[in-house]
Amino acid sequence: MGHGRMEPVHYVFSARGNEKDFPSIPHQFTMDNNTDTNDTFEATTAIELLLPASQEIRYLMAFTYLILSIIGVIPNIILAVTLIRIGTMPKQKVFVLLAEQILISDFCQLSSQLIVAFPLSLFGKNIYEGTPAIWVYNVINFLDTVGYNGVLDFTFLMAVNRLTVFLMPGVHHFLFDPDHIKRTIIFVWSFLLMQITVEYCMRCHKQFTYDEFYFYFLCVDPSALYVVIWLGTMRYQSYSFPIIMFVTYIVLFCYIKMKLQNTGGGKPKNSSQRQRKYEINLVLQAVIISFFLELQTLSFTVLPMIGTGNNRFYSSLGQNVISIMNNSSNPYVYFFFNSQIRAGMVALVQCQSPKQKAQAAVTTISTVKG
Repeated sequence: MGHGRMEPVHYVFSARGNEKDFPSIPHQFTMDNNTDTNDTFEATTAIELLLPASQEIRYLMAFTYLILSIIGVIPNIILAVTLIRIGTMPKQKVFVLLAEQILISDFCQLSSQLIVAFPLSLFGKNIYEGTPAIWVYNVINFLDTVGYNGVLDFTFLMAVNRLTVFLMPGVHHFLFDPDHIKRTIIFVWSFLLMQITVEYCMRCHKQFTYDEFYFYFLCVDPSALYVVIWLGTMRYQSYSFPIIMFVTYIVLFCYIKMKLQNTGGGKPKNSSQRQRKYEINLVLQAVIISFFLELQTLSFTVLPMIGTGNNRFYSSLGQNVISIMNNSSNPYVYFFFNSQIRAGMVALVQCQSPKQKAQAAVTTISTVKG
């Protein structure tokens, strides 16, 4: 779905407040012997494009967003509580800190689905407009922007972390050493908040269209050169980060394959080799996390091409569903690939101590691998 940065979807530039500019539907179209068939087709297509969503479509959109968002929020809450209860995991400290930033960003975006997308889609109007609760609408839209930028930037940072740990140890030490990682995280948060602040200073504000079912940016003065340049730069960044991540992981997999061939791919014989295997496991987790971001970016490009009429609603539905999947995937990735976090999550659900179970999982792994 359209989000905070100039990502590759819906950007509506208008000076008409909160209203999206749609051409009016012709009240009447008559056909006589002199009417060109192409004119008939074009007029019919225009009418199809502008037909409002039926009540069935509105219910489909609203309750799909609601159900999927709840399915996403619950495991994210379990993951968040698990990470808090487990506390510090020395071998995964940096990876977990980055995962926590993505988790915060996921919550921001999922909240926009529950608090904005669902009710506006269901009722077909902005239920917050003209009420004291309008600040809720504005704050949640802002958080949706923060969430999108946070997922993009910290997923990219996670890719940099995996690349540098194998190929650039000096850079890795500077950015991701346990004594430096908090500085890096603060810098990224400051950077993305600066970007969002600039967008708002340009009077580009996040909105949700309850007629077309997507988030978009409404810019008051889109013709200003500085607006065009800045938002174009943000659009380029939104496209380029996923591509860079894809190339990064291809390079990493080639490097890892070569290293395993050189070592015979045998069983780890010392602590250094065990640590290398452990790092490879973290690479796999990061790859899967970035895959959903890649899928989301691809959906922004491909799905709007579906067509007109009711198909445009399914395009919005597909983009939002993929976006929700992206915000919901992390708990499942960690559950299946990270034994410590999995043990902690299971213990939490069973009302046991996540920290003890996670420590026991580490002890078991060390015993087996030793």
